[in-house]
Formats: sequence, structure tokens, C-alpha cells
Amino acid sequence: VNLNVQNKEDFKTISNIFAKIEGSVEVDRIVMLGNHRDPWVYGATDPHSGSIVLLEVAKGLGKVLTTGWRPRRTIVLAYWDAEESGLIGSTEFVEQYSGLLSKQLVAYLNVDTYQGDVIRFIGSASLGAVARQAAGSVSAANGTQLDSWRSADGLAQNAKPVPALVGSGSDYTAFYHHIGVPILDLSFRQGHGRTHGAYHSIHDNFEYFSKFIDPNFKTCGKLSKITGRVLLRLADDVLLEMNLEDQGVQIEKEFKKLEPSLKSAMSKFKSGDVKSLNGTLGLLERAIGAYKNAGLFVMNDYEQLKKLDAQSANFETRVRSHNDRVQYAERGFVAAGGLPERSWYKHQISAPGRLLGYSYEVFPGVQEALRSGDATKLIVQLEDLMEALEAATSIVTGEFSGRNTVRE
Repeated sequence: VNLNVQNKEDFKTISNIFAKIEGSVEVDRIVMLGNHRDPWVYGATDPHSGSIVLLEVAKGLGKVLTTGWRPRRTIVLAYWDAEESGLIGSTEFVEQYSGLLSKQLVAYLNVDTYQGDVIRFIGSASLGAVARQAAGSVSAANGTQLDSWRSADGLAQNAKPVPALVGSGSDYTAFYHHIGVPILDLSFRQGHGRTHGAYHSIHDNFEYFSKFIDPNFKTCGKLSKITGRVLLRLADDVLLEMNLEDQGVQIEKEFKKLEPSLKSAMSKFKSGDVKSLNGTLGLLERAIGAYKNAGLFVMNDYEQLKKLDAQSANFETRVRSHNDRVQYAERGFVAAGGLPERSWYKHQISAPGRLLGYSYEVFPGVQEALRSGDATKLIVQLEDLMEALEAATSIVTGEFSGRNTVRE
């Protein structure tokens, strides 16, 4: 088969659209919810299934605003352009306003495409608690959406699922990978990794969507409720329930999965390199434990603060301190120099795999060094991961350093 492809390259003006509700107390703390508006053709499923969720949430916020309510923190709704062309609208926004966002953005929530009836969350494990609470408040075929989430992840009935680690493929990419903002992507998917047959084609139109993807728009209603409830908790809770202990446990589990690959690689290295690696691994394991313990400490602080009366001495100061620590912890995982040979990607915990498309690779710098078979590169990447964990821990415990100071 001979295929003659003729692409036209041109400059186009793109436009991101924003709506803002200013916070009533913490005006300088922002929670964002976004979807993109550009499709390949009609885009009924991708992206406009997400568009109707964004609009439903906006409609709900509009109604409650008429009662005189205002969120504690500022809410920004974003409708991105040029996502399909390479996440351009959201990426340019993040790069242009990186200093402001690093300082003020609590979290970025993303709704893109939903299809199917299996709830799926991708994002920062620290947002697992609010995701569980929201999913548990919405019904599913057998129980709640939290039950469905547990079942999809193969977990026990009382388990606490956390969002899957972050790769790429939608507008959360720059927020998480470039500046270290906690993100949560919310969707429904088909089981077993399947996708809908009209993906990115002319056939993805309203008739197809309303007949095969979401007849009667029941899934839209469920996802809108979950998304709205997560948004409101992050924007309006006095205390942010960002569970860093969940994140620490996730990191510990993922590192244990990597140990066989590390042992296999070390069996091929010289004795001097093995000695250096063992020393570095010992320090790294301590750093992982320290972050998990810091997460436990800050969750205990959360429980204690919940018991206080708002009129207690220094209440708002203590609340602000707690919220900033859990909000900024993710920033510690961002290394200034970025990942090897792709410095734009800076997050040390996960990144899109070089050969995995949208899928994530955990501890990407370490994994790439393992594939290289170079002991020196592996030691450097293990040290970078250790420094990232130490930076995040120091943010949580209040011991700010030059490395993790949040930029104005």
C-alpha cells in the first residue's frame, strides 16, 4: 500500500476561554477545572463528553452563586484550545504563568473524554481521599462508584484506592509534569483497556454518542456529580484533605516493584559500583520512609485541626500552614534539571514512557538508567529521586530549602 500524505502547515490563532469565581477568604489560592474544546472532526465523545460535564458543573455553580454563596478559594474553569495539536493551549498557559501557578494553584482537575461505565481516576495519590468520598456518594450498578472503582482495581471491599499514576494525553500534562501541581483526571472508561470505535474520526458525532456511548446521558450526570463534589471540597473545605500518607504508601509500593530490576542490573556491575549503589539505595529507602512518615504526621495534624473551633487562637494561621504544606508537597518531586534528555518533563515519580505513548512509567529517570546498563547513570538518577523525596518531605515538615522554595 502506498499512502500519499499531504499535511498543510500554517499559523493559527488559538483561544483559551476562562470563567472565574473569586474566593471569599483565600482569594490567592486557586482550584482549576478544565476541558478542551477542539475536536478532530465533530468530537461528540472527544472532547465534548467532557465539555458537557464542565458545563453542568458551571451551571450548578451558577445556581448556588445566586444564593449569595462564594467558595473559600478562587475557582477557575478553563476551556482549552489546540489540545489535539499537542496540548498547546494548556501548555502555553502553564509555561507563561508558571510562577503564579506554582504559588497559588491548589490543584488542577481535568475532564476530557468519558466512554463506558467503569470509573477511572488518574492523578496525584494525595487527591485519593477526596476522590473516594465523591465516588462513594454516587450510585453504581452494584453499590457506589467507589465500589466500582475498587472492583476495577481488583481491591478488597474496604480498600482505599488511589488514582493511577500520571502519563500524558490530556491537558493535565503541563500542570503535573512541568510544575508539579497535584492533578486529577476524572472519567468513565470501558473495561480491559478498550476504547470506542469512532475515536478521532468523522463518525464521532451526536447520533453515535447518544446511541452508543451515553444514551439518556446518565453517565454525564454521574461524572458531573463526582467532578463537582471534588471541586467543591478542594475549593470550599476549610482544611484541605490531601492525603500524603496515601502518596507515601504508593511510592513505597512502586519502589518495591522495581527492586527485582535493580538487583538484576547490579548483578552485572563491578563490585565498586555495587557498593556505591547499595549505599545510595539505603539512603533512598530512608527518604521514602521519611516521606511516608511525614504524610502520616500531616494527616494527624489534619485530624487535630478538625477538632478546633474557628475562633481558636491562630486558627486561620494554622489552617493556612497545613493547607500550604499539603498543597506544595507535590512541587518537591519536580527537579529543576528535568529528566535525562527531556528536561521539560521534571516530575521524578512518573512520566510518559518514551515508548509507551500516553502510558506512565514510574520513576522514569531510574528506569531509563536501568535500560542503559550504566551504573554511574543509575546512581545519579537514584540520587535525583532521593533529593526529590527529601525536598517534598521538607515542604511537609516545614523545613523549606533553596531547592523547594515555591516561586513567586
